[in-house]
Amino acid sequence: MAVQSIGGLEDRLAVRISLSTCYASAMGAVATADPAWIPRVVRVASKHGLTSVSLGLAAGGLLLALFLGVEWALGRLALVGQADTPAHFYEDFRIAVILILFASYTPAAQLSALRMARRIVGELRPVLSCTHAEFEALLRATDRMDARRYRRACLVGLGLGISVFFVTDLSLDAQDLRSTPPEAIAHRILVPIVGWLAGGSTYSALVISRRFSSLGRELVRVDLLDPGSLQPFARVGLQMALTSLGFVSIGSLLLGDLEAAPALAEILAALLVFSVAMAVAGLLLPVLGIHERIRQEKRQEIRRCQERLRELVSGWETRAGGGAGSGPGVADVVAYRSTIEAVPEWPFNTPALTRFLLYLAIPLGSWTAGALVERLVDRALG
Repeated sequence: MAVQSIGGLEDRLAVRISLSTCYASAMGAVATADPAWIPRVVRVASKHGLTSVSLGLAAGGLLLALFLGVEWALGRLALVGQADTPAHFYEDFRIAVILILFASYTPAAQLSALRMARRIVGELRPVLSCTHAEFEALLRATDRMDARRYRRACLVGLGLGISVFFVTDLSLDAQDLRSTPPEAIAHRILVPIVGWLAGGSTYSALVISRRFSSLGRELVRVDLLDPGSLQPFARVGLQMALTSLGFVSIGSLLLGDLEAAPALAEILAALLVFSVAMAVAGLLLPVLGIHERIRQEKRQEIRRCQERLRELVSGWETRAGGGAGSGPGVADVVAYRSTIEAVPEWPFNTPALTRFLLYLAIPLGSWTAGALVERLVDRALG
């Protein structure tokens, strides 16, 4: 078939003229006091050669060793297993360990997302309208953030973390640390840390999503006959969704301790709603730009087919017996137009959507398992 797709034909001069604008939107390079600022989690991991998994294990191991060391020094570990140990000790102890899981998972998830973004940008190199030097600059900017906005997001997370203690118990006695057991004091230290880390991680996820959306809208050459070349955008969305749902899975471990605080159930429900919303946003935001480009290219290509069909029909009217001779040309154009109309406007294939549904089942399974364990424990204790 001789008809060629115009989806991948962009005006190189227009790209060059608007390149600075593209970078500003695609890489989030807004005016900032420190445009080359890199989040601390990336710097620490790069300095010590840590992967996201090893970073999480190192952070979790360090926090757990510190917590257990303090408990041992205060003689609290001796309470484990004793018949007269109050139930709230075990509740506070378990919650502290789960908060340590949150505090270790959050920076690991952030590092994984940032490194994934850099890897996906590299995979998109064949379809990007930029020179080698421009691509290298684009690649270096993947883990750069606006320092002020990043810290502002961390402060918001810190504030939300501190507010948890006032939501769960508004009494003044609950805020008096002199009568608070060491395990609960650990909560007061860990929750603000988790809030700070979660604020930075959430900001990073939103920036990554916005950058890939702008990248797909501004710098990608779309070939409607090769939609598989755009699959990296789908992988970004799936990674962001899985990262968000990981928080829900950890939160499900708290289902057995709902009576430890008056509003803990409401906090867990809010965590569930927020994490699922972030998962859906993480899935869709990175692909919005490329979705718009695919729709635009499809409209242009279909319009081109319509114009070609009009030319062929006009030829029938002006050429005696031309209808029979032009028949194969019309058939080719019609078949090509049908092919273009069938091209999906989202870069998600069936396996990607199936994987996302499985990701959504992870927190559901975790919470169901947590509820079953809680019921079994209650029955065992009478």
